Parts: sequence; C-alpha cells; structure tokens
Amino acid sequence: MKKWIGAILVAAFVSCLSPVASADIFDDSKVKVIYNGTEQNFEPKAVIWNDYTLVPFRQVFELYGADVQWNNETKMITATKDDLSIEIPASGKKAFINGEEIELAQGPLNAKGTTLVGLRFVSEALGAEVSFDKATLTVYINTDEFEPEFFGITQ
Repeated sequence: MKKWIGAILVAAFVSCLSPVASADIFDDSKVKVIYNGTEQNFEPKAVIWNDYTLVPFRQVFELYGADVQWNNETKMITATKDDLSIEIPASGKKAFINGEEIELAQGPLNAKGTTLVGLRFVSEALGAEVSFDKATLTVYINTDEFEPEFFGITQ
C-alpha cells in the first residue's frame, strides 16, 4: 500500500513539471496585444508564461501575412514570408531563421490542443518593433517603417 501511495505522489509531482499547460492558464489571462493600433483577439488568448507572452503560432504568423505549415511527423512549425523562413520545433528552446539556429528564451508551450510561441520572438523575426506595458499587461507591436535586423540576421 505504501509503495502505491509513493508511486502516486511521484507521478503527481512529475506531472507538475510537464511543459504542457492546462486550459485554465487562459481563464485569468488579461494580456492585450495591440498590432499597429488594433487590438488582436487570439483564440486561445495570449498568456504570460514564465514572464514571456505566448500566442497561438498559426494566428500570429498569419497576422504578419506569413504562410504557415505544421508538420505533424517532425512536430515542426514552418512560417515563410517573402525570403524569410522561420522554423520552430514544437518542443525545446531553439528555432531557425533562414537555417541559422537561434536559442529561444522560452520554448513553445502546448495548451488547449494549440502550440503557443513567443510573441516577441516571432514579431521581431518578422521585422516588428515590440514593447510591453507591464502595468496594463499590454503588448504593443509596430510594423510601420521598421527596418529589421535581429539575431544577427538581416532580411
């Protein structure tokens, strides 16, 4: 009996360490995303996880007009826009911009059947200027006349 209780406690502890988030992380999310002056409504909502704003990958890439593909076999997100290619594995903390490996501060998160990615990383990789108002939990994104040169890679 003691072995079973111990096994259950260990399993419960390990499940708490999982990178998969439960749906309730969205319930209290008050993060707003303002893209070129217009508030965006992501579904599921944008969330703050480990101090990073995460959003559904497909919606954020499409917001920028990028073509988005999901490879279920390799679990890889690929977004292309003009001559820029961004690849993000669904797990881990790396991404690739035009084939060059980039270390991510926060890797993707799986929640509500959706893969969420870092909003700042995607936005800056696609040439946007990003700022965050911590007091109002609002992310401001501006793409107007912004010349990108991020991660040592020029478009």
